[in-house]
Parts: sequence; C-alpha cells; structure tokens
Amino acid sequence: MADLTLEALREELAPVKNDLVDIKRAVRLLQQDVRELRTFIVGLNNEMARLIDRVIALEERDN
Repeated sequence: MADLTLEALREELAPVKNDLVDIKRAVRLLQQDVRELRTFIVGLNNEMARLIDRVIALEERDN
C-alpha cells in the first residue's frame, strides 16, 4: 500500500467510509428504538402499578 497515491488511498477506503456511515445511521436508529422502548416500558410499568393499586382497593373493599 506504500505505493498508493493519496487519491488511490481515498478510493480504496471509500467503501469503508460508506460502511461506517451506514453503521452510524443504524446506531442512530437503534438509539431511537431504545428510547421508544424505554418510554413504552415506563408506561407499562405505570399501568401495572395502577392496576395493582386497583386490585388492592377492590380486595380491601371486599374485606
């Protein structure tokens, strides 16, 4: 590779750069998915807590 010119080296590395750009884009999409999943889990956790409180209240009412 020592005999490669700068331009030839750029051409040689272009596919690697494109792969890195694709990886960066994929990571951003995954980060967005993780944020959405966290939001869903928090909402689900809140709903479960509300339902547990409701069950407890119903049990106390029945006793």
